[in-house]
Amino acid sequence: MKKLEKMLLLLSLLAVIAVVARCDAAALRLHATHADAGRGLSTRELLHRMAARSKARSARLLSGRAASARVDPGSYTDGVPDTEYLVHMAIGTPPQPVQLILDTGSDLTWTQCAPCVSCFRQSLPRFNPSRSMTFSVLPCDLRICRDLTWSSCGEQSWGNGICVYAYAYADHSITTGHLDSDTFSFASADHAIGGASVPDLTFGCGLFNNGIFVSNETGIAGFSRGALSMPAQLKVDNFSYCFTAITGSEPSPVFLGVPPNLYSDAAGGGHGVVQSTALIRYHSSQLKAYYISLKGVTVGTTRLPIPESVFALKEDGTGGTIVDSGTGMTMLPEAVYNLVCDAFVAQTKLTVHNSTSSLSQLCFSVPPGAKPDVPALVLHFEGATLDLPRENYMFEIEEAGGIRLTCLAINAGEDLSVIGNFQQQNMHVLYDLANDMLSFNGKAPIAMSKGNAAAKQDQLVAKAVTSNKHAITEMTKQPIKMQKLVLLIPALLAALAINSCCNAAAAPVRMQLTHVDAGRGLSGRELMRRMALRSKARAPRLLSSSATAPVSPGAYDDGVPMTEYLLHLAIGTPPQPVQLTLDTGSDLVWTQCQPCAVCFNQSLPYYDASRSSTFALPSCDSTQCKLDPSVTMCVNQTVQTCAYSYSYGDKSATIGFLDVETVSFVAGASVPGVVFGCGLNNTGIFRSNETGIAGFGRGPLSLPSQLKVGNFSHCFTAVSGRKPSTVLFDLPADLYKNGRGTVQTTPLIKNPAHPTFYYLSLKGITVGSTRLPVPESAFALKNGTGGTIIDSGTAFTSLPPRVYRLVHDEFAAHVKLPVVPSNETGPLLCFSAPPLGKAPHVPKLVLHFEGATMHLPRENYVFEAKDGGNCSICLAIIEGEMTIIGNFQQQNMHVLYDLKNSKLSFVRAKCDKL
Repeated sequence: MKKLEKMLLLLSLLAVIAVVARCDAAALRLHATHADAGRGLSTRELLHRMAARSKARSARLLSGRAASARVDPGSYTDGVPDTEYLVHMAIGTPPQPVQLILDTGSDLTWTQCAPCVSCFRQSLPRFNPSRSMTFSVLPCDLRICRDLTWSSCGEQSWGNGICVYAYAYADHSITTGHLDSDTFSFASADHAIGGASVPDLTFGCGLFNNGIFVSNETGIAGFSRGALSMPAQLKVDNFSYCFTAITGSEPSPVFLGVPPNLYSDAAGGGHGVVQSTALIRYHSSQLKAYYISLKGVTVGTTRLPIPESVFALKEDGTGGTIVDSGTGMTMLPEAVYNLVCDAFVAQTKLTVHNSTSSLSQLCFSVPPGAKPDVPALVLHFEGATLDLPRENYMFEIEEAGGIRLTCLAINAGEDLSVIGNFQQQNMHVLYDLANDMLSFNGKAPIAMSKGNAAAKQDQLVAKAVTSNKHAITEMTKQPIKMQKLVLLIPALLAALAINSCCNAAAAPVRMQLTHVDAGRGLSGRELMRRMALRSKARAPRLLSSSATAPVSPGAYDDGVPMTEYLLHLAIGTPPQPVQLTLDTGSDLVWTQCQPCAVCFNQSLPYYDASRSSTFALPSCDSTQCKLDPSVTMCVNQTVQTCAYSYSYGDKSATIGFLDVETVSFVAGASVPGVVFGCGLNNTGIFRSNETGIAGFGRGPLSLPSQLKVGNFSHCFTAVSGRKPSTVLFDLPADLYKNGRGTVQTTPLIKNPAHPTFYYLSLKGITVGSTRLPVPESAFALKNGTGGTIIDSGTAFTSLPPRVYRLVHDEFAAHVKLPVVPSNETGPLLCFSAPPLGKAPHVPKLVLHFEGATMHLPRENYVFEAKDGGNCSICLAIIEGEMTIIGNFQQQNMHVLYDLKNSKLSFVRAKCDKL
């Protein structure tokens, strides 16, 4: 987040430019390359990838429908979740259950909310604010809103005056939504939710949530030192947890506000001496994690020769040692880890297991029937010694065939040391916030009595409630009602209703935890492997550094990119190259910007505003910021600036600042004053070479609209070739007449329900010499639904099921070749063809539009695939939910969008010669 803060400071110092220029009369030229150009793919693979993209593209075009394939965030590896423990509680009146990651490394508590714009999967229903009588949206003038690193005052589609937040994590996960308050219900002594309840706790209602969430969580419960954390809001002096063994299924207790006698009773009584070490506060650090002073490590009887400076928190905020709830295995700097491993090898009389499997730990082979002797492991802290029980640092594995292993449950990391929760099993760990101390019982497991804990809890509930009232004294203003939070979100009623069901005496608030792998039936090896992977990925989440493993968004099918054609242009002075998806189905022009909080991988450097002399940030009251109020909002920074959020039908989303820049095209032409999105939070289906999207739709933020051109056109070269395609603005009439045939023209229809898209009036289809018996109503636009869209981003034309079946059957009747089984071709109708000789006969295919007829050349609807000695021909049309004319059908066709006269014209052309 440090980089994001620097960016915000930089942006506030930049001047505002409010120039929207018009292009010259001469045509501007761009180059577009196909997403698969130059990849060396076989024709069969080209076919497969385009079919997959076409299926998914229809969902991207319409935001009002669910995607045809689910869009899930990526993960570090094969779906291993990034969390360790989930807190079970409930929000609202009546209570709605949530399962939140227990995170001592962050402060905001948030959960996914309905109606969600971009959300990851979860097992529980999403929290629904409209079902809670005690729910309120917080106004943006409260201090608690200003405590967020990135917050704004919602306007337009978000609802005027509400607190809008964006919260990013170092692993590139992010949540964006509105800050709210509601009653939280915690667990009773028997682990059921329905114990103590606390009103008016602040939390994030997440509407855009993407990243590493592949477990059963619904959000995150922040337990760090920040002002928004759960302990800070409850104004408790301490909190504690006691993690049960991860190989079991017993829930682990968490306490907020533990009385001293409860802690001593639990920790004492023959279970070990309570030890305490200082929690370090570093004045220059923006980190909210809990640092402690690690001094050294002993293996067996040998104190390892490690200087204390290796573990120290340095002046620049790097290094140090964190105790963390979310890291599985302890992480040590590589040099320290190597010393620990060498000592274990020297002192353990067992053979080192040299495995080629995925295990990254030091493991030893254990003879059958033997109980291996391993050296002790002791961690030395300032004022405290953690003498770890064997089960807290050795992991026992039994595999098929009688193979037994014992493994050191510690991993090598970078310069940061992290004490993980595996080392904290069956230890009562208390964070003394009032005195900046961390306490733990250092020798034996705790057998915490449910009855004892329950009795103590029933005595002290009022303390947490009373303290919480002090935490919300600033919230005396009437909370505003939630209105139009995002584009399609209906108004939700909010009410201020404080109902306390707490007892008169004080008690700690109890919550219930389950380990993320509990009950999965995993083997010991799999349990250990998953923890190791999570531990390696967890460390960068605590810091603002980049993740050690790349975080890539998901895709519909084995990494197939979701774009078809990329526009090559440049932004800024001097120009910085960008590659943007040509998208006639959206409006916003945006690219990923430096410093990016949440970004997908791209081949080019991120656009850097600090390197451009022509960059400007428009103010909230500028013309540029008001071009499309449905996607813009005003951000409360030192200088109010214009931010945006834009989502797509496939749940991809971009959030950032609206900027003004000079855009450079091919052959040196440049245009100042173009408004574009500087994306700082960009998630979704981006796995090609794009850096963002160039919206060519009908809205005011699209590139054609901003350039105020009368028309634009594209001419796509063959997708199986390498020649670049052409895009032109303000095409002169004489250039357009250079086509190879008669120019055909049909009206462009406007759909108020989806004003961005280019609709056509398709009347019918002819296959061979047969006009198919399809009524025109099958293609008609009805009450905002149906209709026919022409689109740059869809590969193969899609047709509604009834129409597709007629085309399919008529085509099959004309082609005298064996049909290839559908399990080999996916959604396409394919035929086996002889590898040599004359091309097989296929019937003609004609699309009839209002006032125009599109006689498709063979290569625009038949795809010929050769794979080794096999040859097949396929009909490049698929079944879909609606009619979309794809770019495969537009190859070597000069297609012109006459914006001034609302017409579409097309003519056959040699696109590589244009």
